[in-house]
Amino acid sequence: MSFSNIDQAPARLNRSQLFVLADRPETFEAATTSEADVIMFEIEDAIPPDEKPEARKNIIEALTEIDWGQKSILMRINGLNTPYGRCPL
Repeated sequence: MSFSNIDQAPARLNRSQLFVLADRPETFEAATTSEADVIMFEIEDAIPPDEKPEARKNIIEALTEIDWGQKSILMRINGLNTPYGRCPL
């Protein structure tokens, strides 16, 4: 994996967040048309342990294939000190 510098985004107010279950990719397109400023992919407690690997793949696919416009994208993950905190991809 390589890392690259990303320019600082301009500061702006985030009025609302929409939580999207990462194991439900059929809901991702609808999230793009919502009026939420922030899309929060839920991959923590709401996703069963055996579905976490597929949910991670869903997020990667969504970030590369869907135009999210000006929305901020965040992810709610398990603690890094748990077995589910690190992504094996």
